[in-house]
Amino acid sequence: MTVLDIQFQALARRDAKPLLEIVRNFTPNWFTVTMGTGALALTLNQFPLPLPGLRAVAMALWLANIALFALFSLLYGARWVLFPREAALIFRHPVMSMFFWRDPDGARDHRQWLSRLWPRFPWNGLSR
Repeated sequence: MTVLDIQFQALARRDAKPLLEIVRNFTPNWFTVTMGTGALALTLNQFPLPLPGLRAVAMALWLANIALFALFSLLYGARWVLFPREAALIFRHPVMSMFFWRDPDGARDHRQWLSRLWPRFPWNGLSR
């Protein structure tokens, strides 16, 4: 048995974290994932060269981004409901408090996508 086999077996035996621990430790910096995914989807959607399948990839990334944003919003909202004292500690943290703007930034990507898909709707003026 090699060292790698021993390490792999230790990882395989590790218990999964319960959902409450995931909620307790969830922080708003995860919303930067939705910002990056949304920006990539918007960039691929506006790519100037006509590559086959590129719009489908961009649309799939956007739909995945919506799912991630909804999941992260639920987890962070659950953290404030279930663990309000621990969630409030983030206001005193010198770095984590800077991630509060990630939620609206991630939502901005969704609004920009909607303005590209349906340009005559009222939200189009909000994304410029």
